[in-house]
Amino acid sequence: MEYDHVERVQRADGGDFWVAEGTQITDDGTIRRRYMFPAETLEWRAAEYGIDPTDRATLLDIVLAEPHLTPEDWSTGSQLHTAPDIDTARADHISRCAATKWRNRIGTRAVGNPCRQIAEDSPMDAEAIDLKRQLVEHQRARIAEQAAPATSAPDRIAALRAALGRK
Repeated sequence: MEYDHVERVQRADGGDFWVAEGTQITDDGTIRRRYMFPAETLEWRAAEYGIDPTDRATLLDIVLAEPHLTPEDWSTGSQLHTAPDIDTARADHISRCAATKWRNRIGTRAVGNPCRQIAEDSPMDAEAIDLKRQLVEHQRARIAEQAAPATSAPDRIAALRAALGRK
């Protein structure tokens, strides 16, 4: 997949989007692809996966590989909200995206690549990243709580008695 056009589009409601267009050569021929994603996407990935916000090359690789992830790709490794920790989620997602980038021959790092504009001009605010990270932590905790096995009635009753100082 060779991206040859990138532009930032402002919507009337104030939401900025990136548009990346390119050509993908497949066994069945050549396909023209167009992807749109919010301008804050790199900032979100930095917050979600604990990626250094200055590592824009990795963030760009992830964002441009994600549209190419198949259900099989997503089934490998841990997922953001269910991984045992963010380090595992990050390693698994970077690995998934790297394999997809290689399989689809997605180029992003060459000098003069139009995708560099996405890396350079995407918002990256430290406070926004921290707030987004907190939101992800909150969501992960809620999901873990919902996935926890329910306590049995006797255990629940014993816990209530113990809370009241009774046996």
